[in-house]
Amino acid sequence: MPATQKCKKSSSRRRHDSTSSSSSSSSSSSSSSSDMSVTDKLRRLSKKEKKMNAELEALEASNLKYRCIVNWLRREKCLMVNGTDAYGSFYSQSPQFVPPNAAVNFEKCINVLNIQFAPNTNFIKIQRAGIYTLNITVQFDQPCQVAFFVNGAPALDTVTASNSGAHIVTVHQLLSLNVNDVLSFHNYISSVTLTTSVPASGLITASQNVDFTLYRIAPLPQPCCVIPPLDCKPWSHFESGSDSECESEKPCEPVKPCEPVKPCEPVKPCKDKKKCKKKCASSSSSSSSSEEEDCKSHRR
Repeated sequence: MPATQKCKKSSSRRRHDSTSSSSSSSSSSSSSSSDMSVTDKLRRLSKKEKKMNAELEALEASNLKYRCIVNWLRREKCLMVNGTDAYGSFYSQSPQFVPPNAAVNFEKCINVLNIQFAPNTNFIKIQRAGIYTLNITVQFDQPCQVAFFVNGAPALDTVTASNSGAHIVTVHQLLSLNVNDVLSFHNYISSVTLTTSVPASGLITASQNVDFTLYRIAPLPQPCCVIPPLDCKPWSHFESGSDSECESEKPCEPVKPCEPVKPCEPVKPCKDKKKCKKKCASSSSSSSSSEEEDCKSHRR
């Protein structure tokens, strides 16, 4: 073989070996880089998972706190978180004869809560103390004067009258009612017996001639002591559901004012400097002698 051919074969072998080594190194580097990228992705995913779990735990805790707070607020009757807790609608359809100072009869009721009532009676018993809205509409055939009665006594704020017959009388009023109060609607000092008309002007003959609705809108205000920053003169009111909450509260004792601080006396300057130096020297010597005595006593 000639020498040129041998050189060409050796050079081609070297090139092949170099390309194979470079390809192997590139493949190893690519595999290592791919492994690194996978591990980084896994770490990032684990971090995201931890964050999401923490957020979920925080949301669950906040939901539990919110539910606990809502349940606690619902137990407080004075706050009325669920709305009114005492209401009812009472009505009559048949004609009635109501003598002077007699009560109007209620035949039926609907949507009643925490109010005691028996059908075909003329009174309603309250089971929740509070401020109530009263709305009543009655159709009378005669001129009349009517009013609500609480425990057999007229509530004069509710007196209403009409000066003509075949008239619709309406009363809208707010009253403060306590537990076991009896509420009724009376023909109050009218000159004649009143009759409720029969409003049978349509296809449905069973229509209402007496319609009464009431509902509780707020608890009764209770007097309680509020401590102001300096004195305790005023007594304010705030809403409270329990009747015995403020009975044990005693009026606050007035806060005693602070005694005025006396101003410091000004330090007088020394007129004679020699005397002042002697005083300072004597005071320093007395203090040093007292310290020496204390040291001796401790040594003993």
